[in-house]
Amino acid sequence: MLRIHETSCSGESDERGKLLPSPAPQRSAGASARARGATCDRASDVPLLVARAVGIGQSFATSRRLLRQHRMRCSLLVFVMLCTGCGPLVGEDWEYTLARPDAAGTDGSADLGDEGDGGPSSPTIDASAPVDGSQQDVATDFHGLVPSNGATFGQLVDNGIARTIGDATFDTSADCSSTSAIGDCVPVSAPADGIDACVCRVTALTVIGTLSVTGSRALAIFAARTLRIDGKIDVSAKADKSGAGASRMYTDLVTSSTMIAAGGSFGVVGGGPGAAFVYGTDSLVPLLGGMDGQSTNDGPTSQGGGGGGALQLSAGEQIELGSAGVLAANGGGGGAGPAANGAGGGSGGGILVEAPAVAVLGSISANGGGGGGGGSNSASGQRASGGPGADGAPGKSPAPGGPGNNGHGCQLFGYTTGGSGGAGSAAVRNAEAGVVGSEISGCTGGWVNTSNGGSGGAVGRIRINTSTQSTCACTGGISPAPSFGIADIR
Repeated sequence: MLRIHETSCSGESDERGKLLPSPAPQRSAGASARARGATCDRASDVPLLVARAVGIGQSFATSRRLLRQHRMRCSLLVFVMLCTGCGPLVGEDWEYTLARPDAAGTDGSADLGDEGDGGPSSPTIDASAPVDGSQQDVATDFHGLVPSNGATFGQLVDNGIARTIGDATFDTSADCSSTSAIGDCVPVSAPADGIDACVCRVTALTVIGTLSVTGSRALAIFAARTLRIDGKIDVSAKADKSGAGASRMYTDLVTSSTMIAAGGSFGVVGGGPGAAFVYGTDSLVPLLGGMDGQSTNDGPTSQGGGGGGALQLSAGEQIELGSAGVLAANGGGGGAGPAANGAGGGSGGGILVEAPAVAVLGSISANGGGGGGGGSNSASGQRASGGPGADGAPGKSPAPGGPGNNGHGCQLFGYTTGGSGGAGSAAVRNAEAGVVGSEISGCTGGWVNTSNGGSGGAVGRIRINTSTQSTCACTGGISPAPSFGIADIR
């Protein structure tokens, strides 16, 4: 079983924080942990060392006082030497940095690159062989972090797989296998009220390009040690194509010219008077994705925007999203059919990020898509479409709705105004309802019907879990605002 040890100049500490006497602090061959400014020449430790040395000297005869002084000096020197490189005392502040093995070894450890920037490293991890003397398996359960949704998805496994991914596409339905480009992946059936997922296990993963994720299943990446994203992991919807792991959709269509298509709901209610209720939990347990926008009955171009997908990233040591890194689960824009109401935009999806230490310098987004614009129809037979709503995008700006179709159908002069689509939700801004189209609008001669715009999709959910000893260094752009929790670390 992997166990975290803390060492100090005066002995080891047990789980209750008491110092246990030991002849010398033990150090593992893995990563080390050190407090800021921690050294072994603390003034507070000298009396303890001297007291132990004096205890040794008291066992000698009074007549050998010179020898006792000599032994006391030697004992003091030995204790100082043994304390070299000691870790933090209980109660001192911790710093976490990315720590990697230096090189591949005969024990099956992977070469994951150089160690950080010379700063403090992760807590020491005892990965020694089992007590019965048998050889430890290369793939072992990692007991540091207990991941969210672990009852369904399983635990972290230190399997020695270290991957760097550039530009790639991963289909959670077709590519979820033990030989996948991401790692050792396995499909997992949906729990109650949850969704199917593809769970991929690695020791460490670095993303330097764009990893575009498609398929019906959500994606969960479990790294026993570290995850670093300098590129992009994208589970977003594209127009009416739902993101990987999108969870809900409307079953009824917009069938009347007086109706306004609703935007998808998830973290908040979507735009429009008939929008669905909020679902799921802030903790993203179970893991869920977004909701498709409401479609109209005017053909394949009037489909609701797809809901954003679902992504879970869990690491045993650290997750770092670089300044150029992006995690995206945005909703798709609603379509716009000829002479029809615009469709609703899809909601943002769900993104769960958890590790003992998390740094977010880049962007995380689960924004809603814009609603489609309304079209027009006239007595002269002119049929025109509005514009589609925009897909949700990284950042805090809402996706604009599609423009309504204007200026068509009048036999003499005048103009018509189609209803524009409502903007999607982003940051703290709610999704907008679609605009009702005007049926006359100064048109002279003949008749003109203009259709309503579709409503924008709601934001999804973002969750960040860290340890009690380290908070998220969240200086990047996150939309919507995340909820925070305490990671389960044992």
